[in-house]
Amino acid sequence: MTLLRPELVPSDLDPERVEYLAQLAARIFQYLYLNLDAQLLIDHFNELTGCAPNLLEQSVQLHSTNPREFVERLLAPRPGRIPDLTHAELSELIRRISQREGRSYEICFWFDILHANLPPHVYNRLDNAMNWPARSMTPEEMLIDAMSQPLPDV
Repeated sequence: MTLLRPELVPSDLDPERVEYLAQLAARIFQYLYLNLDAQLLIDHFNELTGCAPNLLEQSVQLHSTNPREFVERLLAPRPGRIPDLTHAELSELIRRISQREGRSYEICFWFDILHANLPPHVYNRLDNAMNWPARSMTPEEMLIDAMSQPLPDV
């Protein structure tokens, strides 16, 4: 296992804060599902998280069923482009994602890094190889395979 530099690892989340917000989100999801007025709860949630006003309603519409994962994903920072990302670091991210080594929000963070730093056709091939493998491949083989494929016809 390769150690990742700080830009490639999401910050730790405060478990007590996550728990409180997950319980609040669960209550909001329940209210919205039952068509009850949840505006005070939503306002409180938005105040605590800086969440966009319609994000909770959208989450219910998108069938978010795990409030803890929703909150963790919301609180985790969004990675941007990392210009000096190395081949070894890409392979390590792929390994961690493929082996589901980490919490849900960490895996999403690593997917976001790949998405932000790879051409779309390479990212899509990697995503398929990690989630729906046609054959058994190491992370290194997945990366080489995805990067060696010809560009899609446009």
